[in-house]
Amino acid sequence: MKLDFEKAVAEHKDMVYRLAYTGSGSFSDAEDIFQDVFMKLHSRTEDFESTEHLKAWLIRVTVNSVKTMKRSAWFSRRDDTPVQTIADSGNDKDAVIAVREAVMKLDKKYRIIVILYYYYGYTCNEIAEMTDIKAATVKTRLSRARDILKKQLKEAWYDE
Repeated sequence: MKLDFEKAVAEHKDMVYRLAYTGSGSFSDAEDIFQDVFMKLHSRTEDFESTEHLKAWLIRVTVNSVKTMKRSAWFSRRDDTPVQTIADSGNDKDAVIAVREAVMKLDKKYRIIVILYYYYGYTCNEIAEMTDIKAATVKTRLSRARDILKKQLKEAWYDE
């Protein structure tokens, strides 16, 4: 499949940005990662097998860019900024915000898997392939993330 760069950016920009933001927890870091991912795509010379291959490649490069940023000396020396959330428009805005905030509070190893599974609809095997983690580990992390979210959300609703 011949790459149409502008079409690829238009179709996948939201996914890449959300994943970068989810991994980094910062709008400015997400923008840097976003640019890095699409610069790598632009300089790529090999063709993709399909649109799903392109999407998987973008997810993989985004996850790796987040990991690289987190390992950098600059990142380890900076102050952590509070995680910001973007409210969705919907029928029960408070519930959506509560769930999003709970997901954003998860440890990164759980958060990325939850986002890929629930927001993007990937299977555990596909997530395992993208993140270079065993499928059984993905399933375990997904189960643990559900338990953590259930506990956090239950406490949040009982506090009100």
